[in-house]
Amino acid sequence: MTWYGGRLSQQYVVDNYVKIETHKLRWFEHYQDFIRADLYQGLQDAFHEGECDTGNVGHRTILPSSFVGSPRDMIQQFQDAMSLVQKFGKLDLFITMTCNPG
Repeated sequence: MTWYGGRLSQQYVVDNYVKIETHKLRWFEHYQDFIRADLYQGLQDAFHEGECDTGNVGHRTILPSSFVGSPRDMIQQFQDAMSLVQKFGKLDLFITMTCNPG
């Protein structure tokens, strides 16, 4: 399959990816009740850490672990990797790959 758009096609793909990720983030922001974010007591946690001015606290949005790249996703991936190491032992090889487009 040949792509004739070149950089314009790449820009189109990147722009649409950003639109999709922005839509996901907005959904999580507006439907915090649906994902049961009330279980996380951000305001009370900040108060117990010594923050007295509520203007400094801000609005907290909880991202589920299914959102790729979120801190909860990273922790889940790390814990999965550590459980594999615990079951199978230390790694023999650690391979990373990069791809440079263009």
